[in-house]
Amino acid sequence: MECIWMQFVIPSLVSSEVERVSQVLSDVLRQICKNSLSSKEPNISSTSILNVANYLFISTRVAKANPHLMESFIVLSYQSHLPGELSHVWTHGPLSHSSNQRNGRGTRYAALLGAVLSLLQFLATGPAMLQRMFIRFAQPFFLAVLLYAGSYIIESQVYMAATAVGVVLILIAMIYKYIKGNALASSLQSIQPIGAD
Repeated sequence: MECIWMQFVIPSLVSSEVERVSQVLSDVLRQICKNSLSSKEPNISSTSILNVANYLFISTRVAKANPHLMESFIVLSYQSHLPGELSHVWTHGPLSHSSNQRNGRGTRYAALLGAVLSLLQFLATGPAMLQRMFIRFAQPFFLAVLLYAGSYIIESQVYMAATAVGVVLILIAMIYKYIKGNALASSLQSIQPIGAD
């Protein structure tokens, strides 16, 4: 169970965010390379007048403090008038709690699912020792549920067929993610570093 937690559950919790960040970084790198062909300095002021990164992003401050690093060049080249992830915690506008007045079962289930996923992400970002303690505690309960479900599956051919279909669908999803990951990796290999003059 520890292997499943460390090698599958934790990476799957953050895979969509990592893919999104990877796509943004590859786009920024392409833009930097395109801009560097026409000038020596990155064209930071060409997109818009307001650059929120200068005011809200800690990474920009760190990059300005360390301009000699390659990562600083990439971070300082990023420009956006949108606040990014910080906008999710604001209490006004269309994303606020007061503008979302829906009540009912769907909202409760979505909130419960969100709480469970948030708890899993919190546990996944905790120290490895804490994660191992959690796994050692939960492992007997997980094994008992697995054995109980296995005894039900063996009793009926319908349950065995449903389990086989579920396993096949999971395998198809894993193969799709593997192929999609290889396609992303091959697109990132086309980015060439800027040569030092």
